[in-house]
Amino acid sequence: MGQASTTNSSAQAQQESGDLAEELKWLSISDNSGVHDSEITSYVQRLLSDIDVSSSITKQRESTQLGKILRTPLPLAHTSDSVCLHPFFLRYEGKSSDDLHTRLTVSSNPEGGQPDQCVVFAQASGSGKTKQAYNLSQKGLPVVLIRVAQPDLNQQHAFTKPWREAFLLLRRLEDVAHAVHPSFHPNIAKTALQVLRILIGAHLEWVALVLERAKQLLPDTDFTPQELRELAMRCLRNGEGETHVKALFLRAIRGCSLQPEPLDSASFFSSLPSTESKKYFDETTSRVLQNLNSGTELVLFFDEVQAIMNHTTSLFVRLADYGRDAVNLAKSDFYYGLCCLISDLMSYVPSTFRFVLSGTHFGITEMTITLGCSPLRDKAAACYVFDPVTQAEILASLDHYLDLGAADPSDSTAVTFASASTTNTRFAAAVSRLCGRPVFFFESGWSCIFKRLSSYSSPMSRSELLDLIADCLENAAQLKLETMKKLVRNEWQSTVVHDGIAVKTLPRDLYYAARMRNGLISFDAVKSTTRYAMAAGILSINPSGNLHKVDLAAEPLLRDAVMHVGDSYVQLTIETGVSGRDDPIFAYLTDRLSGFDPQERLDNKGLLFEEALAWHMVRMSSFTPNRSLGSIFNSLLPTNFEVGDEIDEWHLNASSAIEMKQAGDTDKKSSFLRSVIAPMYSTTVLRGIEERAGLDVVTRLTREDGSRSLLAIQAKAQQSVDFSHALVVTSPQCQYVRNEVRTSMLAGGSLDIKSFSLKWRRIDFETLFKSKFAADKSWVRVVATTNGYGPEVVKAINGYNRKHSDSPILLLCSTARAFGLPLHELLHDLDAAPLRTINDNHLTYFAFDAVLTESTNP
Repeated sequence: MGQASTTNSSAQAQQESGDLAEELKWLSISDNSGVHDSEITSYVQRLLSDIDVSSSITKQRESTQLGKILRTPLPLAHTSDSVCLHPFFLRYEGKSSDDLHTRLTVSSNPEGGQPDQCVVFAQASGSGKTKQAYNLSQKGLPVVLIRVAQPDLNQQHAFTKPWREAFLLLRRLEDVAHAVHPSFHPNIAKTALQVLRILIGAHLEWVALVLERAKQLLPDTDFTPQELRELAMRCLRNGEGETHVKALFLRAIRGCSLQPEPLDSASFFSSLPSTESKKYFDETTSRVLQNLNSGTELVLFFDEVQAIMNHTTSLFVRLADYGRDAVNLAKSDFYYGLCCLISDLMSYVPSTFRFVLSGTHFGITEMTITLGCSPLRDKAAACYVFDPVTQAEILASLDHYLDLGAADPSDSTAVTFASASTTNTRFAAAVSRLCGRPVFFFESGWSCIFKRLSSYSSPMSRSELLDLIADCLENAAQLKLETMKKLVRNEWQSTVVHDGIAVKTLPRDLYYAARMRNGLISFDAVKSTTRYAMAAGILSINPSGNLHKVDLAAEPLLRDAVMHVGDSYVQLTIETGVSGRDDPIFAYLTDRLSGFDPQERLDNKGLLFEEALAWHMVRMSSFTPNRSLGSIFNSLLPTNFEVGDEIDEWHLNASSAIEMKQAGDTDKKSSFLRSVIAPMYSTTVLRGIEERAGLDVVTRLTREDGSRSLLAIQAKAQQSVDFSHALVVTSPQCQYVRNEVRTSMLAGGSLDIKSFSLKWRRIDFETLFKSKFAADKSWVRVVATTNGYGPEVVKAINGYNRKHSDSPILLLCSTARAFGLPLHELLHDLDAAPLRTINDNHLTYFAFDAVLTESTNP
């Protein structure tokens, strides 16, 4: 029975293969795969013109009408009907470029040895990956840029034309592999590898054709190595070059093919002999090196390689298995095949090639370097590549290419863009918005500037030039902002799960950073959430470290996009009357608190309660029209608490909440009050105040008449609350003093200067308070608890407020209505009873004139 079954299976496989014969023959490749000689000539002439114009300041001043405003020639490229800027040749390198160049040219081993032959790096779109290829070329390395896909910030990574054609051939071959008997698999694997070899060879052949044609068109020209390298880079920059590479690839496939033998023959799938494909590849490599005049070294720079991950998953095998009669084709995708080819090229032409693999997915470094069966394991090195553009670098770029002083030679002031940024606020603001990933300024910003300046025929004054450039940068920022908003919104809405983690939490976490941490947040860079965010184009991160710190201030467009999308979700929860459970910040705090073990939860509950209170104030004052304290805190008030006019007349206007240390409070002589009254924090809730100060949360308050005061909060998340101690530290007199002094004050004692715990901060605090608030006692005191208040306490505070309108007390407590049920249940201690008793004598408000003090002079 076993023998009959085997025979039947073999016959069935051969029959299935026969049914696919006509469809899958290599001869089905279109005959329209020729490369037209006249098209090559026309294309190369255009490239030569680009290089000529890009190197001549005189020609550019005449052809673009920029005149003397143009200081240095811009890199230009001709299209069929116009001239445009070639942003990748703009001068900008950054530290990453030096690192990558060093890795490829200098041994990383202090004891000597060879440089890295293959370098792999992953980074988000727009972060300067492709620019690295141009930088390597400008630093003297001959580079062939092989783009696997055409990327954009919308993450539409479509295969380039030649890679699309190769993908279709490999997918057809994969269909055959599933249909035929396993005895054919070794030849299928060999054929698939040769398809890739010919694909890379086609890119090399196109570069060789361009260089050869350039020398034929200008036989008397002695091209410099730099000009030849630039030609090699330019000829693969757009769709025209890819169209020719596709044609060369298809022609080479046919040229290396033999007539297919009958399908029942084991040699059918050896129709692309390795000797023929290797011969083609070696010949094209030799032609490129010869025409580049670069010796024996060549960098093959593969860009956007993540596009071929998880495609054609059963075609390639481990390099050592290509000589065997039986192989396993499982779990080997298109990218694995490329790694096989690179490994093979390293073995038989080790001194010729350097390889760079770049993409937007961290998985490429894992699959290349850490995967146990990777053909490049122990042969490749990871590299971190990202140089966020700063305001100074944008100004330096403008000053390098444009002469602001030439716009108005008679004016001796502000002759550089850098100096103009210190006086022209609109221009400075426009520059700062495009900081971050290089694509924002060097592609979008510069392209807009060139287009506008080229069409501006009349002379410009200096102010007109600045306004024009500011307008261009603002337009570019708005376009990129819409793109970033789309990315953030798409990721927020999608529920993609990696390793059991919902990735959509990351945009929410960034929103938390923007609203609650001054734009600062750290991520575990090896977790799926962060890596997926990089692949989606949201974050540019360093995937090689355990923690990666993100500062949204360094990339304003990302920050603005996160704020816009996050605000829309918050607004929706308020407009629909949904409780806080669906609010993104409360959801973030819930996830954090629920992720702790019981002891950690107990240790961190107080801090997260402070954050919840702070966010509630920001949420209600930013997204609701009524900003009176009674309205803002309505959902946090205990039952029967009376909000009198003395409380409701104060208004809160808060847009963010930050920790004291994020307010830049590093001066030991500076108190938290100095941060609160700083103009930049006039709409900020300050939390995380140092323990020795007294308060937990504080923010500004204002009245309609313009007078101002502070909202001072002591937050208690313990099972048992000492209300007297909580209340006393909400008075200004009790800041930066020891607890025993506060206890003495409650008992009617005096304040002893010798017991100050932080004398300098105490003096600074008292000086600031008296100068900004004088004798005003309208400092609003607040005690907030997680477990609520009994009716006796509420009644006592109501009575006190009616008698002391100049020093009101506000009671707050955690509620499901305000924070959402999940967060409230984590904060609320079911075993704790609400606060039921207080001492009326402990409700005293201690202003600086309430208790006589000794001199505070040091």
